[in-house]
Amino acid sequence: MNLFEYGRFLHPSCGTDLAVMSIRCEAEFDQTLAFGFRVVDADCDMAVPVAMRIGFGAGASMRRQDPSRRRHLRMLKSLHPPAFNEKKGTVMANRTSLLQRAAAAAAFFVLIASHVARAEDSVAPVHPAARDIAQEERNRALVVNFYDAVFNRHDLRTASTVLAPNYIQHNPHVPTGSAPFISFFTEYFKHAPDARSAIVRSATDGDLVFLHVHSTGNPQDRGNAIVDIFRVEHGKIAEHWDVVQPVPEQSANDNTMF
Repeated sequence: MNLFEYGRFLHPSCGTDLAVMSIRCEAEFDQTLAFGFRVVDADCDMAVPVAMRIGFGAGASMRRQDPSRRRHLRMLKSLHPPAFNEKKGTVMANRTSLLQRAAAAAAFFVLIASHVARAEDSVAPVHPAARDIAQEERNRALVVNFYDAVFNRHDLRTASTVLAPNYIQHNPHVPTGSAPFISFFTEYFKHAPDARSAIVRSATDGDLVFLHVHSTGNPQDRGNAIVDIFRVEHGKIAEHWDVVQPVPEQSANDNTMF
């Protein structure tokens, strides 16, 4: 579709016939091409000024004999052979062709801006979905009971009923999947029968359950501070992330990690 032809184009929103009444063009190919024009509604003669600037480069003038800039001049000359003078770096004869190209480009941007404005007006405000607190509490109870059974009582049978078959594990030391999880911790608890994990606090957000845990290998172990994140889907634990930090012997404060 020709957006500009013989100095007229249609308004993109209502189809009103618009005319380009005046054009101002300042062409300095060392830096930018700046131009502006005024369009009017053919029926009500309401003028709309439009101004634009297109950058062709930055820095010193292209008139300097820099090889890269000479290549740029040759490119511009090939694009507008009758309108560009390489020696002076300015638009010379046949300004009409360049001005029509500039006005056509501006008309195109008017079209784009109009459609963007109309799209923004039509977009309805997005409101966050209401939280299902009751479901979140069920998710929390599911995860807390699972965690206590597995990591305190070492009852892996609970894992076989609570973990989804395609359970996704993000801890790099534990294999993914429910069956590999059970095999891994069955073997782990054989070597760490006194391992315990005390849940200090828990929280929920949508389908996620967060646990802040103090995990120890034995009663004398300072242990680790852990944040576990579980994603629950259809009543099963579907995914797990965790962040583990050892509890140090000395601390810069007396607040503890819990």
